[in-house]
Amino acid sequence: MERVGASVRIRRFGLCLVCDARGAPNPLGNCCLQLHEDARQKWGRVERRRRDKINNWIVQLSKILPDSVTENSKTGQSKGGILSKACDYIQELRQTQQQLVDNIKETERLHMDNELLRQQVEELRNKNTMLRAHLQQNGIAVMVSSPGQ
Repeated sequence: MERVGASVRIRRFGLCLVCDARGAPNPLGNCCLQLHEDARQKWGRVERRRRDKINNWIVQLSKILPDSVTENSKTGQSKGGILSKACDYIQELRQTQQQLVDNIKETERLHMDNELLRQQVEELRNKNTMLRAHLQQNGIAVMVSSPGQ
């Protein structure tokens, strides 16, 4: 017996596609077709649960996407649309993250340059103070041109 239509084809060339048996009654008197029908129904339940999980994750994903990314549709989006928007958003986040990393590196570099310049200013102030003191020791008047010197 070959079953075609809403259910999966169980037999082909007289053999059961699931167990390669001829469908003879088993010791309990049942044909393997009932066993295969049960297995098909179980697979259907497993597959339905898998699809439900995937759909739930897609719904979760659509909820965490910012409104500006998902507001193109009034009635909601298709699964493919949600996944596409999520990919675009992830790429945008990666670019933003890279820009932030670059900005942090630039800020650290500028901080180091600033610290180096502060040290140089301090060294020049100390040298200036020593030279003024040396000039005063030799009787040369020192004029202060700007505050802090």
